[in-house]
Amino acid sequence: MYLVMAADGHLDERERIALRGALRSLTAGVLGTSAMESMLSEFERLLAVQGLELRLDDVASRIYGEPEDRELALALASTVAVVDDRMDSAEQRTIEALAERLGIGKERLESLFGGRE
Repeated sequence: MYLVMAADGHLDERERIALRGALRSLTAGVLGTSAMESMLSEFERLLAVQGLELRLDDVASRIYGEPEDRELALALASTVAVVDDRMDSAEQRTIEALAERLGIGKERLESLFGGRE
């Protein structure tokens, strides 16, 4: 989610709120605000140090073995991308790059998002 959110070079506050909400839901409320902010700082650091391609490779390698997790990751990434009422081309390319790494073809991606991606 963070990689898509950061793809356009602008971290909109609505995107940050959506990401924190998703993290809160995914962790059943275990992570507090300070822990989430620390995670976001680490995500930002890793992206700056490693770049987008290596970060996408890392994310994909962690979830590749679980088909449900792959589709969930794409759905969450897509949701964060449109929380600011638009998905720009950089965000779309990032979602497509992740889908490719996860072995999800363009047709399946389109069916998952009903043409939204």
